Amino acid sequence: MDANILCTLIAQRINPICFQLWGLDIHWMSPDFDTPENRAIVEEVIKNYTELAAAYELAQIPIKREAMYVAEADPIHNAYLSLRDAEHLDADKKKQEWLDKRAEIKARFE
Repeated sequence: MDANILCTLIAQRINPICFQLWGLDIHWMSPDFDTPENRAIVEEVIKNYTELAAAYELAQIPIKREAMYVAEADPIHNAYLSLRDAEHLDADKKKQEWLDKRAEIKARFE
């Protein structure tokens, strides 16, 4: 069980100011937050962790892919645009490098 994913799944259901996760143990920030309802939510998340975590990770794919496009492919694309606008001989190579990087990123997150 991944503690970061567990914390996120719980925080989607209980305000994160109400608890901290220490490893895989939940600690309530106040006795007022340690309610039967909140404990039931935590138990339900833990019980269904495998399915919930799989759905969460699946939902993260487009977010991670977009971040990698911005971090890795966009700089190459900007360089390509500069070369193209200057009618540089290497513009076509840079365009292919950019397209290859986009394909690599897409494959990484399929």
